[in-house]
Amino acid sequence: MSEKLFGNKGIDTNYEREIINYKPNLSVPKKDRFFRIDPSIVQKIIRAEDFTITKTLLQYDELIQQINDLLAILDNRNKTKDFMDYKKVLEIGKLKDIIVQENKLSDIRSTLDVESYTVLYRMKLSCEKQRAFLDQHYRNQITDTTDISLIEKKELEMIGEWVQAEHDFNDLVDNMDQLEEEMHDHDEEEGSSETSYLEQEIYDQDILKQNKMMLHDSLADTSYVHTNRYYMFKEIINQFQFIIEDASIIMKSDMHEMIKQIASMTDREALIAHLIYAFSGLKKDMDTLKGQYSLSDDNKEAFIAKQQWFYQQLESKSSSSVKNWLYNQNDSSESMNALANILVGSLEKSTKKYNSSVVDMSRFYQQEVIFYNNLLTLIQKKQENRIFLRILEDLQEIKNISNEWITSYLSVNGYTM
Repeated sequence: MSEKLFGNKGIDTNYEREIINYKPNLSVPKKDRFFRIDPSIVQKIIRAEDFTITKTLLQYDELIQQINDLLAILDNRNKTKDFMDYKKVLEIGKLKDIIVQENKLSDIRSTLDVESYTVLYRMKLSCEKQRAFLDQHYRNQITDTTDISLIEKKELEMIGEWVQAEHDFNDLVDNMDQLEEEMHDHDEEEGSSETSYLEQEIYDQDILKQNKMMLHDSLADTSYVHTNRYYMFKEIINQFQFIIEDASIIMKSDMHEMIKQIASMTDREALIAHLIYAFSGLKKDMDTLKGQYSLSDDNKEAFIAKQQWFYQQLESKSSSSVKNWLYNQNDSSESMNALANILVGSLEKSTKKYNSSVVDMSRFYQQEVIFYNNLLTLIQKKQENRIFLRILEDLQEIKNISNEWITSYLSVNGYTM
């Protein structure tokens, strides 16, 4: 019976053909997307896809929204006239007046809200200005639309056109090689006109692909710098979110033991006096640091951004055509040599200036983040001091501090035990 059903080796019976639906995939696999493209160019293409202007715009949108959410929390829990007056001064932007208002509302018995608000407000303004600058000066190199989904689609299409330009260049070079072989076997004069035509096509295609490469390479440079800034800002904003939502998170988890040790101190007034003195030192450190707000100066940032954009334009829109033109000139004329020397010098200088402008922008943002981190650290230290003072003052009237009382006190006040 089994022999009738299954027959010999292989699928050779009607029963086997009915139960086995074998449909082999006989299609020819597609060529690799980067087939025959120079590996160094492939790296640039992949980098251009990873660091796009679209992603940078979205990253700034995310930062601005997160900061707005935190500012809203601070606004909702500070409805006083003093806070409203402080906000008006902050919007005017005079540093000395801002510091005066901050000190008034950030003493040892207040909260971290006002100083946190100032830092976040300044970070938000910077994000908004850079987002607008990127939209006006870089997005318009891609498309006129401001719809973010359409910008992303167009940017990826343009990178795809760059990939195709690389393939088209390789195809033209292949055609030239084939034509030269045919000319070798036949009359060279017959193919001379076709050779000239192909040479011009190769030259034009080379300029086209280089222009595309330089555009997207420079856009990726800009996006890379701002992406790094995004991650640095994101970390700071997240830290602010933690302490704004729950300032007690600043404190360590062993406070039960600390309070037991404080209970053994009879002269707690001395502890309070030194806490107040320590806070005054932190205030001086904070005032000194605030005097360095020029490190994140809007005018300085705008100058660096415009400088980087200027050299990006020079690199992406003119350098490749000049380089190709010079490469194809002969040196039979002294006047031509003199002009070439001037142009080569200018090309070298503009490339160096472009590279240094990218580095300058990166350094500026690194210094800016160090500054904001230092402010955040001092804000946290001041709040830690406030909490210690509050605990000591709460303990002043307590005669018998038992383990049960400590556990209840920490639980009621939201401290980690």
